[in-house]
Amino acid sequence: VHPAVIAVDTSVIVAAISPWHEFHDVAVPLALMNPGTCELAMGRLVKQGIVGGSTYDGLVVLTVLEHGMSLVSLDRRAERTYRRLGVDYRVL
Repeated sequence: VHPAVIAVDTSVIVAAISPWHEFHDVAVPLALMNPGTCELAMGRLVKQGIVGGSTYDGLVVLTVLEHGMSLVSLDRRAERTYRRLGVDYRVL
């Protein structure tokens, strides 16, 4: 498995928090949000009307934005959240 594949898998967090995982070093910067961003994230999501289950999608988007990346997703349901937060995204 190419290390880039892990970035599209929601289990990237498993690799990030598990030092023994074969892709731990690749996953950590992809999965972790800057602590300052974490503090502002919930307020930003609520202001955009992103609540409930969509909060997870919003946290993914904010992390992608913080790292200056684009989002590739299989989740059409989350498109509203992607648009509200202004992330460059593509749904496969």
